[in-house]
Order: sequence, then structure tokens, then C-alpha cells
Amino acid sequence: MSDKEVNSMNNDWRYYIEENNESCYIRLCECRNSITDIIEMANACHIYNPDKTAEECFIYIVEWVTDLNNQFELFDKIDENWDNYLRRVS
Repeated sequence: MSDKEVNSMNNDWRYYIEENNESCYIRLCECRNSITDIIEMANACHIYNPDKTAEECFIYIVEWVTDLNNQFELFDKIDENWDNYLRRVS
């Protein structure tokens, strides 16, 4: 995803997570999310970015968690089951 695409994302999904799943939000702030959290955040991201595909939102959240939050260990688990996880993002 290019810098322009990242900057065009509406990040209000974070407020949705904060209000609707406080424990997920705390883990996001503490850089210790789970794959279940990633799927929930991708779904919230898609709600706030209806012009983006579910896959674009999933990729955005995976990049956020692995790159910005340094949770690289999650990438291999996600990569192995990419299609299964992506199906859970709507």
C-alpha cells in the first residue's frame, strides 16, 4: 500500500475499537495484539473505509500491527492462513 493510500485511510476505526472492545484497544496500545484482534480491527477499518476492499483493510491492519507495532511474529501465522483470515473480514 502506497503512502498516499495509507494517508487516505480513515483511522476513526480506532475509536470504534476503543468504545466497543476495550481489551483489544489496550492490546493495540501495548503492541501485543492477537490474530483475532487483527481481524476485528480490519472489520472496523472496513466499516470506516467503505471505499476500500476488505483485503485492503486487512493488509493495512496487518502492516500496522507488524510494522508500526513491531509484532513481526504474527506475520508468519497470518501468512500461513491468509485466505482463512481474510474470509473473516467483511
